[in-house]
Amino acid sequence: MDPKSPEVALALADYYRAARSRLNQNRELKRAALLKADEARIAFVQGAELLAQDEGGARALEKLKTALAGSPRSARIRFRMAMAYVSMRQDAEAKKELLATLDLSPQHERARMAMELLGPAGAPATGEGKRE
Repeated sequence: MDPKSPEVALALADYYRAARSRLNQNRELKRAALLKADEARIAFVQGAELLAQDEGGARALEKLKTALAGSPRSARIRFRMAMAYVSMRQDAEAKKELLATLDLSPQHERARMAMELLGPAGAPATGEGKRE
């Protein structure tokens, strides 16, 4: 592994995010930024981390939208955005992102399961996109 590679720093940051090692994750994100890593990819890791926090959906969504601007055809980002909307109880928006996820990756099992939990794609969401 090249310690000067922004890709390695991003991969380690995402690994540490998944391992819930916030200190190591933040260290690698700082290193990735110093190495001029793609800002959209940094935003994805930050958004995924925020999504894991209580009440982090809105802040996560902000970062994930930045990530999506850099990778508009990413099913991974679309799925995380859907989960942010779910956490904010905005089912209509969540369904839109889940449909986009499945359009990009028809075999995405977690998106299929989430869609089933939210109900049929054409079914109206309650309370203007919010669960009651």
